Amino acid sequence: NELFFNNSQDKIITVFIFSSFYCIIYLISSYLFLLKIETYYISYILVLLLIIPIFSFRKKLYFYINKIKKTNLLEKTILTILLFYFFMSLLPASDEDALRYHLEIGKKINNGSFFNNTWLDYITIGAEEFLNSFALQFKFENISGYTNFIFLFFTLVCNVVIFKKYKIGSGFISIVILLSSPYLFQLLSSQKFYFLPCFIVTYSFVYLYLEKKIENSVLYLIFLLNIFCFVLKATFLPFLIIIFFLIINLFNNWREKLFFVSFGVCLLFIFYFPIYYVKLKIYNDPFIPFFSINPLNEVWLNDYYKYLKGWNMDATDLIKLKSLDDGVLNLNEGIKYYSAIFAKLFFPLRLTDIFKTIGIGLFFIFFLNYKKHKKLIYLVIFFIISV
Repeated sequence: NELFFNNSQDKIITVFIFSSFYCIIYLISSYLFLLKIETYYISYILVLLLIIPIFSFRKKLYFYINKIKKTNLLEKTILTILLFYFFMSLLPASDEDALRYHLEIGKKINNGSFFNNTWLDYITIGAEEFLNSFALQFKFENISGYTNFIFLFFTLVCNVVIFKKYKIGSGFISIVILLSSPYLFQLLSSQKFYFLPCFIVTYSFVYLYLEKKIENSVLYLIFLLNIFCFVLKATFLPFLIIIFFLIINLFNNWREKLFFVSFGVCLLFIFYFPIYYVKLKIYNDPFIPFFSINPLNEVWLNDYYKYLKGWNMDATDLIKLKSLDDGVLNLNEGIKYYSAIFAKLFFPLRLTDIFKTIGIGLFFIFFLNYKKHKKLIYLVIFFIISV
């Protein structure tokens, strides 16, 4: 942070820089795969290069350990709960998606059988499979769960920093909202990369909103990380678009804006090209499932979309299916359906959905000071709609 941004005291930027290591791992793993270069020894070299800088921070590590010893009883209790979440993140993978393709495709990348016997899950391949392939070189299947926990801890750190610097939030106590979420419990044990992009996107918005003066280099870093989030999970594309417009409005002249657009296009090409190549080779259709440019895929792709629409993720999907028996969603049915979507964020609509709800901690959004932060309401609404 001090070397590139001359701001070693900004903990949020420090976490962003740490996040960029995942970008580096993805790019190296994916491009070596495209070049058909064995990654086994290179992975070990890369890990050593990433570990060595940690020794230079050992004094700061001791400082924070001593600081933890001085925390009060409530804070020690929260940290103890976090420790149990850490142990949970190291449990063997049991999530269906992780077992079926996130880890399995990573193994196929490593053993050279990636293009043999492909299946439908290849349509959603992203950076996650390449990150898993990197970790699997060390027989470590829990990199996603471990990463989820790390960024849960970073959330606590950043909330404390925001409370002290900007006088917003509740600092240390804010982590209780997350720890009370049943969905978090499921997320940390699922071995899927999700908390990492959630953290990056959320604190990108927070930083852009709260920080009055931001260096151009920081803006480029934030945009790079959000491109990575899109490549990691395609569902983050809407957030990438919004952050693009937020950032471009911060530049003072058209030359800076044009350079930023050029930078973004180049980055998007670099990050997406490995996925482009894979889908082009397998499906001759590099942009699916977003859209198809190959008429030969039309029939089975339409069936795939229908299958997704008919998938019962939670109780709201059942409500929608029952409401659409006649093919039309009338006003009363629409109110019932969208009310259920909003309600499921706070409490489960059926017992099996308990780990798909954020929990009652989300009620904090009703106590935010919208008069002081007028634009915040639009961001909250967008997050709710995104669900």
